[in-house]
Amino acid sequence: MLYLFSLFIQIKYLKNLRNNVNEFDEDYPLSSYDEFVEKFGTPKDIFINYINSQNEEYLIKKIKRKKIMKIICICILSFIIIIEFSQAISAYESYQENVKERGDNIEITAPEETSPDEV
Repeated sequence: MLYLFSLFIQIKYLKNLRNNVNEFDEDYPLSSYDEFVEKFGTPKDIFINYINSQNEEYLIKKIKRKKIMKIICICILSFIIIIEFSQAISAYESYQENVKERGDNIEITAPEETSPDEV
């Protein structure tokens, strides 16, 4: 329930900011970036105000969730890398066994060079 309330606050804050910016743009269509900054603050200030408007418990949960997701992704990727590495080792060992069984007596010879007169 807390999540839905926090989501509602986020949506309300962002809609309110968007409406204020749109109204300012309609009232002053030739306004510059500096005038927007003077009216609403720098993007950093807007972000700080947004974070301050959030529930602390909600922010802490989001940070923890993000950290857990990072750990899960790292574990999954590590697992995949280990499996692929073990498959590569297994394939190499099979190759080595096949080479030993065949004796690998294949000779590679270069073709003799022909002169242009012989052709």
